[in-house]
Amino acid sequence: MVHMLDSIKRIPHWLKVVILAMQGLFFFAVGITLQEFYSDHQRHLAYERATQQQKLYRNSITRLGEFRGLCTLARIEPIPSSELIQLCESASINLVEALEAMDYPAAEIDQILSVDGQYYEIFLRKSAYSEQLLTELFQIYRDSGVQLEENILSYTAGRTIFVHLPDLIEKMGVVRGITGLSNSGLVSRNNLYIAEGRVTEILSNTRNTLEAFEQANASSSPSELLLDFEIIEQHIVEHFERLYRYRFMELRDPTKDYDLDLFLKATEVLDEIEQLYDVTEETYISLLASEHDRTDQLTGLSILFALVTQFLLILMFRFMLRAIHQIEETSEQAMQASSSLAKTLKQQDKMFAIIGHELRTPAAALNMQLNELQLQDGQNRRVEEAHATSQHLLDVLDDMRVGTDKSLITESRVETQLSVYRIIKEASHTLYYTANQYGVDIQVRGNSDGNHIGFKKQIRQIIINMTKNAIVHSQGTQVTLDLSHKASEEETEYRLQIIDNGKGIPDKDVDRLFEAFERGDTKASGTGLGLHISRELARSLSNGDLVFSPNPEGGAIFTLSFTLKQAKHEEAAAAAAKEHAIKGQKILLVEDTATLRMLGKTILTREGAEVVDVENGQLALDAYSKQSFDLIITDIMMPIMDGYELTETLRSWGATLPIIGVTGATVGNEADNLLAKGADRVLPKPLNLDQLETALEEIEAN
Repeated sequence: MVHMLDSIKRIPHWLKVVILAMQGLFFFAVGITLQEFYSDHQRHLAYERATQQQKLYRNSITRLGEFRGLCTLARIEPIPSSELIQLCESASINLVEALEAMDYPAAEIDQILSVDGQYYEIFLRKSAYSEQLLTELFQIYRDSGVQLEENILSYTAGRTIFVHLPDLIEKMGVVRGITGLSNSGLVSRNNLYIAEGRVTEILSNTRNTLEAFEQANASSSPSELLLDFEIIEQHIVEHFERLYRYRFMELRDPTKDYDLDLFLKATEVLDEIEQLYDVTEETYISLLASEHDRTDQLTGLSILFALVTQFLLILMFRFMLRAIHQIEETSEQAMQASSSLAKTLKQQDKMFAIIGHELRTPAAALNMQLNELQLQDGQNRRVEEAHATSQHLLDVLDDMRVGTDKSLITESRVETQLSVYRIIKEASHTLYYTANQYGVDIQVRGNSDGNHIGFKKQIRQIIINMTKNAIVHSQGTQVTLDLSHKASEEETEYRLQIIDNGKGIPDKDVDRLFEAFERGDTKASGTGLGLHISRELARSLSNGDLVFSPNPEGGAIFTLSFTLKQAKHEEAAAAAAKEHAIKGQKILLVEDTATLRMLGKTILTREGAEVVDVENGQLALDAYSKQSFDLIITDIMMPIMDGYELTETLRSWGATLPIIGVTGATVGNEADNLLAKGADRVLPKPLNLDQLETALEEIEAN
């Protein structure tokens, strides 16, 4: 045990840093994986609870529609048939069972069953309860997070069963129930037309969602869901035509109950909707199960990979301890024979090369995983810090590889347009925190000669390595980056001096200053590769080199020189893009669908607009009352307050700014209605920048 502790103490500092960094990344990656697994598990539990609840709500809405329609027919008939009476009684029993299954209050159930009042008054009261159930179901849909599902298949299937089909069942039930009242002259025929129009609107929304499902499914043939829906759509149209035929029928069979016949025909259509509902629900549950299984598999693979990585780290740690022990023995032998020493040093170089290569493989894999997590959750600071740590580890390992194989200097190099002065400024800003820790002031002098073509990553790495080296090891109080250049027609010669006022470098250390793993007289941690790598990178540049000279005023001066090609300005000038009309404008974006709201804000913000996004008209009014806007872009159909009421209210307040509506409807007169309320233009979804700019130009012209 004591021998092992002594061996650990002899491990070089850079190896200790690598080991600790790898261990930290291991535990952090495991923690992130388990956290993601727990979050996904909780999300799926919420989805499952919501799915079970929507079954109860859907059943109650269906039963309430049957009770409302059948018992309304039974009441308005002078002498209801025994069949109609039995159907009404059965519907009442089914309704009570459905409401009790969802723990509906007994007092509320009694009020729903109550028949006090006029025929249409009772019908409207029952309809109000259905709307209440739909509102509660939509709240379950929102609270569960289903509407924020990123998978487009799960999102569209979930929206269909939580929003569209329950609404279609209820509104088709209104058509079915109000038909008898309309035929009997107890309500205006316009009420039936309004109900039919609402059904048509819901059909349009449902079709749009199912077509989005179809596109995401990427199948060569239409899905069963869309085909079944098209059949239902046709049957609903046929039923509306049947209503008109029965109304204008001159000769009627006195023994036939036409209202009951129409009710039963509508019920057949509703049964088809119920069947589509069941199929869609099965599809949705299957998608959720598939996603959950995939998450479990990825979690299992991630944990397995982490365990394998940990096992490899243990083996490498043991290997390093044994290697250090062997090196100590070899060092003792090297004192007796110089030839044995040379052989041992060669084996040591080879060992470091192998370790650097083998460590980089799992480190790169972890870096890729953390990068994916960062893309999915860009605001997670812990993921961002872990990704930065893993990138630093990769840079250290790259330095180790270069220390043993100089050919890697030119690996994956890409020439890009760059500004040397800007690179220096960015590098100095990156190191301000480190400089403050060591009490060092960084100064930048000189300027750049425009844009050039060169290897930006390599130049930046040299500058950061050399500046950080001066901050950490010089023990001075100031580091100056002095840039000068000499330009010709085709290229520019650059000369950058990194000057410190520290203790300087002893003459005895100058000859081995740029050798790999040489750290000189310093107590600060490091790999001893910074100067070596920097000079190798410098010499890979055109006319490049890195040399040392003592500072006459005390300290050290490292001079980096290289030549860059001049960048051509003609193409850059010709590519000057026209600014979009919305650049600099403050826009209020109103959209209830989270995904569309997010994408819309991203598109508008990218073009230079300042965007405030809200999810309904009421929140839009609140935002408008607190701040001023240049433009409002609003969805039409939204919960709480739709685009019609929002536009009408804003105009009544005296708002004169442009209001542009966006709609996903393909039929109906939503656009005309919104224009009538005071909107300037109505555009189809999705939001298109070219169409938006055209609309704004037309508004400005008028």
